[in-house]
Amino acid sequence: MISDSLLVFLQALHYVLAFALIVGLGLGIQALFFRAPLRVNRIRTIVAITSLAYLGSFILSWTIYPFFRPDLRANVLTAEMPQAIGVFLIKEHISAIGAMIAVVLLVVTFFGHMSHASLVRWKLYGTMFATLGLITVVLISFAFLLNAVR
Repeated sequence: MISDSLLVFLQALHYVLAFALIVGLGLGIQALFFRAPLRVNRIRTIVAITSLAYLGSFILSWTIYPFFRPDLRANVLTAEMPQAIGVFLIKEHISAIGAMIAVVLLVVTFFGHMSHASLVRWKLYGTMFATLGLITVVLISFAFLLNAVR
């Protein structure tokens, strides 16, 4: 069982990682799509930090949510807004898809030889990164929606 103070600390760390993720996504999209010369090392660093922030936030959510989930689902969502349970489940599934994309981005970043990559490979890399950003925006929207229900 996790103490309340540790739970508050883990939740704060979850928010810090989410903020780092949002900043990393903004920097990465700017570096991948709006800069003429591709700076490989800068892009690799941004994508690695962003992917690690996503995975850290995802793993922390596994630690934190079991303490909120039974109360949230049983008392709040079922009683006040039963259709929000579906949003909660969709959020969990989308976050798992984002975790797989983050792992693929990390593998490609560290082992993909991106400094010698073709333009097609860079476009795929950028598309995966943008998809991770879209998933993050959807997850944050769902989180605000579920917090509004509480």
